[in-house]
Amino acid sequence: MANSEAREYLSRIGIQRIQELDTALIEVFGSEEGERHIKNLTELFDRAEMRLIYGTEESDRGNSHPQSAVQARDGLSPKNSVPDSAHKKDSLYLRRQSELVDYLNQNLSLSLLASSYYDRIFFQKAMDYLIRAERYFKEDICEVGCGNGILTCFLAQRYPDSAVTGLDLSANAVSVAKVLKEQLAICNAAFYQQDISDMDISAQASSEPALSSLSLTDLIFNENPSQNQKQEPFQILLSCRTIHENVAWPPLAAKQSQKSCPENEENETSQHQLSLAELTALHRPYAQVLANLVNPGGYLISVERYEADSSYDGLLHALEEAGFSREKGTHEQFSCKNGDETATFQAIILKRVNLQ
Repeated sequence: MANSEAREYLSRIGIQRIQELDTALIEVFGSEEGERHIKNLTELFDRAEMRLIYGTEESDRGNSHPQSAVQARDGLSPKNSVPDSAHKKDSLYLRRQSELVDYLNQNLSLSLLASSYYDRIFFQKAMDYLIRAERYFKEDICEVGCGNGILTCFLAQRYPDSAVTGLDLSANAVSVAKVLKEQLAICNAAFYQQDISDMDISAQASSEPALSSLSLTDLIFNENPSQNQKQEPFQILLSCRTIHENVAWPPLAAKQSQKSCPENEENETSQHQLSLAELTALHRPYAQVLANLVNPGGYLISVERYEADSSYDGLLHALEEAGFSREKGTHEQFSCKNGDETATFQAIILKRVNLQ
C-alpha cells in the first residue's frame, strides 16, 4: 500500500510521533539545551506573528534593523543569519519566516524533530498523493521550497533514473537536506540555496541534446553567483507549501484597523474580501515564476495550504493565465494536524501547455 511505503520511509529517516515539542526537545537535547531551544523558539514565533499582523516587527519600525537577539545569543554564524534583504521581503511576503526556518534547521536532529511534530502527517499524506501520481514522474524533477529535503530525497529514492534537484531560500535547510541525502546514500539528487524568482531561465528549449539536470545545475548553482548561467526548465516541478512565502498578502493590520474604525470599511484590503480578479492578480507574478521553470509539455505538481475558496481559485486562475492546464482527476483535498492546528491542503497537477 502507498500508505505503508510513506510510513516506512518517514520512520527510517527518523520522523516519529511527538505529542509535545517542548518535552521532546528536553528529552533529545537535555534539560539545559532543551530549555534554551524552547525559549528561543517562543521568541521567534512571537516575532513571526508580529510580522504576519503588522508586516514587520514593532522593533523594526525605525531607520535600522536591530540585530536578532536569538542569533547573537546562540552564536549563529554570519552566513546563517538573515540578510537585510530577506527582512525587507518579510514586509511584503508576510508569512515568510526566515529566522524560524534557519533556527529549526541548525542541524539534522533539530530539523527532523521539528518535522516530526509539525509535519509528520502532512508528509505522509503528501507522499501518498505523489505515489498516486507516479505516472507523471519522468525525466528530471525539481522541488522548489524543498526545506530539509524530506520529499526531495523520497522522490530521488523512488525514481533513481531521474535527476532530482531541491531548491530553497534557506541556506540552513539546504545544508540539512544535503546531510539527509548523504545519510540515505542518494546519488541522483542535488540541493541548492536559490530564490527561484531570481533564476535566469532559458526562453526556449535548445535544439542541442539536453544535459542531465544534475550536470546542468552543477554548472549553474555554484559558490559564485556572478558565474550563474541560464537554467533550462524542468520536466516535473513540485511546489509544496511555497505560496505563503512568495505571494504578497495584505497585512492583517488592515483587517484589524477596519474593525476598530468601521468608517474605514471601504478601504478594507483583507484577502477575505478581495474579488476573484484581485486574487488572481495577487498570484500572477509567482504563477509566472513557476511557469518559467517548467518545460512545455511538463507538469507542475502543486500542494498548498488553502481552503477550497476564492483565494485558491485565484491561484488556479493565475496558473492558467501563465500557461498551465489542469489535469482532470488530479485534484485532492486533505486535512491534517499541523503542530497545534489542523490545516487543509489542496493538491493538483497542471500541464504546461504553452510559453508566454
